[in-house]
Amino acid sequence: MCLAGWLKVLPVVVNTKRSLAALTVVAAITATTLTAPSEGLSLKPYHDIANPSLITVCYGETHNVQNRKYTLAECKARLDNSMLNAVRIVDGCHPGLPDNVLIAFSDAVYNMGPTIACDRELSHAAIYLDNKDYNKACNEITKWNKQHLPGIYTRRAKERFVCLTPTSLLQQ
Repeated sequence: MCLAGWLKVLPVVVNTKRSLAALTVVAAITATTLTAPSEGLSLKPYHDIANPSLITVCYGETHNVQNRKYTLAECKARLDNSMLNAVRIVDGCHPGLPDNVLIAFSDAVYNMGPTIACDRELSHAAIYLDNKDYNKACNEITKWNKQHLPGIYTRRAKERFVCLTPTSLLQQ
């Protein structure tokens, strides 16, 4: 299912007080529509293009990477676990975000870490999320393209698009 298709069903499943099951749905939607296509899949470890000191495997995983070939099942499990963690981080910093905002910032946190969504000293986006100024928060996402790599630019643009697309518009 494409991103717009997932987002059409999301409001039925997720509300402002999200259960673990609802967060898992958000994680699955984010992983399949934004993260996996943006990261690509590598079953063998490699040096990250944005930070060559990082060893990366699967769908952009940089934690506990062993120098061996991974299976597709292992990579999917790592993505599921890491994405659920990213969703929980964003939801923990800003409970009750609109679904589209939660999805966009969860992908950003998966890719860059929690600073963009949670660090009020280093991220204007985190402050805007606190103030429920979602348009400004969403527009901050593209400012986090510090490497100026085409793939990262495209990813930030997709996150921003999702973030600025209110759920109510996607239901039509």
